[in-house]
Amino acid sequence: MNRIALVGGTVALGTVFIVLATRGNTPMDAKVKFAKFESQLSHYAEPKDFIRLKFVAHDYLENLVLPPSFRRLNNQLWSAYSKQDYLTCAKLAEKMGQIIPNNYELRGLVPRTATEPAFMVRPKVGSMNAHEYPFGNDFLIEWRICIGEFKALGNDYEGALGDFNLASSMVPLRSSRSISVSIRGSDKLQDAAYKQAKMFALLGNRDACLERLKKAPGLYWSGCGNCMEGESHFEDRFEKVYWAATASGAQAERELWRLADGGYKPLKGELNGDNNSYEEVFAARTEATFMLGELYYREGKYDLAKAAFKAVSAERFTENAKMSQSRLRTIASLSSKSK
Repeated sequence: MNRIALVGGTVALGTVFIVLATRGNTPMDAKVKFAKFESQLSHYAEPKDFIRLKFVAHDYLENLVLPPSFRRLNNQLWSAYSKQDYLTCAKLAEKMGQIIPNNYELRGLVPRTATEPAFMVRPKVGSMNAHEYPFGNDFLIEWRICIGEFKALGNDYEGALGDFNLASSMVPLRSSRSISVSIRGSDKLQDAAYKQAKMFALLGNRDACLERLKKAPGLYWSGCGNCMEGESHFEDRFEKVYWAATASGAQAERELWRLADGGYKPLKGELNGDNNSYEEVFAARTEATFMLGELYYREGKYDLAKAAFKAVSAERFTENAKMSQSRLRTIASLSSKSK
């Protein structure tokens, strides 16, 4: 069964779910719904882990001879990652980032200490990267986002927000217009803005969340009308979920359940039509389910939080799945301490 067919079936069932939600979910109702959604998500789990820091390191550092201290920290980081110790990953990535700027200058790669060798450039024939050193803030913005992501995966949302704020305050070394006259802005700053919005939502700051969410689409223009229309749909979907997540307790629960039950109404597309509407509803359901887990966790309703996080964890390698897995480990730890 393909994803669209499944989601279409989910929306059809949503009518029954919404009727239940209007009467108020009992804990048993909620657990049954979470279990059904977990079953659906498990069929479409991400098959491969996407680790942003690996891609950033490949894009920016593949042609450099790195100092031994960097390699040692890198090995420690991936050992911590294999244990899902994301907060240790953030600390190690911070140390790695401190080493790089010491050797990374805007006008060239030069040694800065007597004990560390200089980074050496090894240009590759036909490689665009060989002509783009040094990267300066372009690299530092993405590295800072990576550190924030590790903190978010470890449920340190305040710490993650600090890193995303720092990334947003940096100025890219070059405008994207140097790549194409039709491209404007910075995709890195746009990414940081979306991540700021999510952290603000998780921390309950609606005004700041919606301000960053509204600003994000305009931070980068790809030159593609279809892409930018999709961007507006992306922003609308998360605006609805984050608005619900930052409402007062009873209203937040009610509105998040409405979205988790398939109640999101996607924008109509002028260019893309409604081809992705089922997938947009499905994505809204997943985000709302994660936010319900966070709501129940804050309220100390750990059985319901566990059911919600278990459902989202079925995606395996997405950001929400990893954050949910971290929450599940915390809940398990709290349960063992209470015995």
